[in-house]
Amino acid sequence: MTLSAAVCFSTLCALTLAPALCSLILREARPFQHGPFAWFNSLINGFKAFFVTCAKWLASRIFLTLMLLVLTILLTVDSFMSSQTSFLPDEDQRVVLCQGTLPEGSTRDRTRDVSLRAAKLLGEIPEINNVLTITGFGMIGGQGENQVTMIIDLTPWHKRKRRDQHVLVLLQKIQQVLNGIPEAKWTPFAPPAIPGVGLVNGVAVNIQDKGTADPMRLHQVTQKILSILNDKQKNPSIMAAFTGFSADTPHLRFLLDRVKAEMLNVPVGTVYTTLQNYLGSRYVNDVNLGTQVNRVTVQADWSGRATPEAVERLYVRSNTGAMVPIGSLGTIVRELGPRIIMTRDKYVASGVQILPMPGVATGQLMKDVEELLRRELPSDFGFDWVALSFQEKRNEGTAAPLIALAILFGYLFLVAQYESWTIPLPVMLSIFVAVWGALTGMKWWGIFMTGQPYPLSIYAQLGLVLLIGLASKNAILIVEFAKDKHEIEGLPIVESAGLAAGERLRALLMTALTTLLGTLPMMIATGAGATSRNHLGTTEFWGMFASVGFGILLVPGLYALFQTWRERIKAWFVKGE
Repeated sequence: MTLSAAVCFSTLCALTLAPALCSLILREARPFQHGPFAWFNSLINGFKAFFVTCAKWLASRIFLTLMLLVLTILLTVDSFMSSQTSFLPDEDQRVVLCQGTLPEGSTRDRTRDVSLRAAKLLGEIPEINNVLTITGFGMIGGQGENQVTMIIDLTPWHKRKRRDQHVLVLLQKIQQVLNGIPEAKWTPFAPPAIPGVGLVNGVAVNIQDKGTADPMRLHQVTQKILSILNDKQKNPSIMAAFTGFSADTPHLRFLLDRVKAEMLNVPVGTVYTTLQNYLGSRYVNDVNLGTQVNRVTVQADWSGRATPEAVERLYVRSNTGAMVPIGSLGTIVRELGPRIIMTRDKYVASGVQILPMPGVATGQLMKDVEELLRRELPSDFGFDWVALSFQEKRNEGTAAPLIALAILFGYLFLVAQYESWTIPLPVMLSIFVAVWGALTGMKWWGIFMTGQPYPLSIYAQLGLVLLIGLASKNAILIVEFAKDKHEIEGLPIVESAGLAAGERLRALLMTALTTLLGTLPMMIATGAGATSRNHLGTTEFWGMFASVGFGILLVPGLYALFQTWRERIKAWFVKGE
């Protein structure tokens, strides 16, 4: 929406304000005889003569032009096929979250002591400013005495310029440090690129039990999948895989003897209401104490609910008014079960979070995980992508159709402008040079900056769509002038192509220079949101660089190729009639 509005506003200014400003500002140019401007003009004129010679040489060899075009298309297709894809790039948000889980049944005091030890060790890492610990709550595991969450504040970006100081590399370093505290299972992770969409910046999938809905069986299947995912020999692209689902939390279950309750004239609902009031508390009303409004909540004292024996000594009132101990109405048994039961599409499910290694795109990782789940899950189990992974799966494979549609609409507009089906072809086919340059730049510039190729994220796809407009604009200027010189002035095709390339060279170079200088800061950006700017800037910079470096040289040859074929085919039809 922003880009569309900007293009519309720019078009309006070009049609109205720009001509008026030209009439007020522009004057007859006087050639510079001395100084830097004269040297610059001399350099441009010398390069122009060389460029026109090369353009005429290539335009006169249409077979070589055709071979170069085919080679460019093949290279572009191969770059597309070999590019990794991802929905959103991993951003360094200057914070790392960490989930800690102690064995089930651990006390809150023990959890707090372990978390403080972990925070002290993490404070010794130079790239960490502060560590905040939250005991009794886990971002993945939920509430529980054995759960702990740590919010790790990293140093500012300008102090972390090396590759080994990026948040994805620091995750591995933090994990190594926390492995020195074996009392808990630690899982550090980066927050998602879009706050609120998911919990981690990785791959998220839910395993669904569509058969028995047995939490214990779901727990066993989930642990089996996690053991395979965390096997570094089988899955070296995965940093860590974890889940917050557990079915081995100790529970106390009260088994009510309904026959005995009926004999003692105690309603079943009264029994459960009494347990709820004594153990879980119950809100009564509000009371005013001075200027404060306080809630009144009833609950049994700690001594009355600390042990199963104490619970059995609680009393419930029968219909006759007699007080009956709860222990005489049933028995309390110990069992293991899940702390939290999550459902997905009405099926009992467990959430699995998967963190990729640095440089591994989520697109390929999702394909590997999907193949693993289809192979290892029982027949009555299923899976479903969630959070950002759901959006990525939903938009999978849309890059190529998006670019194809952009090229198609651009071609149809040029067909209407030139009233020809063949003249717009040199313009649109020259775009392959820019796209190949952009994909090559995403690979090698990414390796230079981070050690890994940049994946084809949604920002890179947006850059490719913008690049189509920028690259085609360069070719349109050359083809338009060549068409006028050939059809109006009557010059030969090769001569028209060479002169058009020479006349528009200076304007093309200046336009390209402004584009390159404008996208360079995005390509080398650092700090907050830098990764998305790197992807967009890299696509624009190297795509435009390839378009100017080789694309504008190929356009005169493509014009000569298709114009020659057009005239020969037209002459053949006329001769046939």
